[in-house]
Order: sequence, then structure tokens, then C-alpha cells
Amino acid sequence: MDKKGIAIIMVIGILSLLLVMGVSFLLLMRLQEKEAANFLFSVKAKNTAKSGIEEAIIRLKADKNGYDAQTETWHSDFAGDEIDLDGDGKNDSRWFNLFKKGNLTGRYSVLVKDEEGKLNINEAGNLSKGFYTKEQGTNEGWKPNEIKLTALPGIDKELSRAIVEHKYGKDKKPGKKGFDDNKNNSQLSKDGIDNDGDWV
Repeated sequence: MDKKGIAIIMVIGILSLLLVMGVSFLLLMRLQEKEAANFLFSVKAKNTAKSGIEEAIIRLKADKNGYDAQTETWHSDFAGDEIDLDGDGKNDSRWFNLFKKGNLTGRYSVLVKDEEGKLNINEAGNLSKGFYTKEQGTNEGWKPNEIKLTALPGIDKELSRAIVEHKYGKDKKPGKKGFDDNKNNSQLSKDGIDNDGDWV
């Protein structure tokens, strides 16, 4: 083999090596470009979500009255029928679009719920006269334990009885017998309401 043949083989080898290096470099650059785009997207998404949270916090801090209602801005401003945020199958919120120089850059949706306004099923219901023969007894509505469980959606008489019996235990007395565990006996004994549902 002469020198020209060896030179051609070396040139082809070097060109092949450069081609492999170039393709590898190109693929690496594409991968880094995708990673950078994904990182930028995640930062934008995080900042957009923070916008929604901050908006809700502003509304909640502005709420100065002594009660909560769904007509207040912390709820009504975010309510809508565009997206289901609590997963109950019903749309409950709306989208807020974010624009930069006239271009849509993102959107967020917020759902603020009044958890304090929910009924604690562990407190609802009481054992009173007539509970085993008719429906749950008196319902003066002063506290959650006076709420008739069967009036709530999805709770029938049998489930209501099971909940209340579990709550009251084997002795059918709430809490520890003869002990004012929630420190409200003096108040409840003077308010003129049948708070313990014993018809007395």
C-alpha cells in the first residue's frame, strides 16, 4: 500500500471521528436545550401558581367581617364553571389568564374553601328519647350534636344510628360519665336549651 492509500484511510478515519463528535455534540446541545426549556416552563408554572396563591391570600387578608359566606370575595371572585379543582366532578372555579405584552403567558385557577363551615360528622347527632323507635331526637340546632344526621345527603336511618352509637360508646353516654370534659356544663345548664337531648 502506498502513501496515498494510507493518507485516504487516515482522512476518512478522521472525518468519521469528526462526524461522530459533531453528531454527539449536536444531540447533547438539543438535550440541554430541552432541559433548559423544561426548567423555564417549570419556573413559569411555579410562578403562575404562586400568583394564584398570593391572589387568594390578598382576598383572605382583606376579609375583616366576623363571619364567612360564599358571597364574600375570597370565594365569589374565584368561583366559576370552567374547571373542577376539588375533584367532585362539578366545575367550581374559573381560569385567570396572565398576559405579557398582549400574549398569553399562563393561566391559573383558585379554589378557596371554608373548612370551618363544614360539619364534623364526629360531633353531629345525639342519642335522645325516641332515637331507637323513631328518628334521631330533638334538633334545636344549637350545636352540631343537635343536627339530625338523616337530614344530610347520603345518611339513612341505619347509618345515622351506627355513627351515633359509635360516638356514644357502650354506656351510651358522651365522654366520660360525671366529668365535664369539654368544660361547658355550667354554660349549657343555664341556657334553657335541651343540649344533651334528654328531654329535661
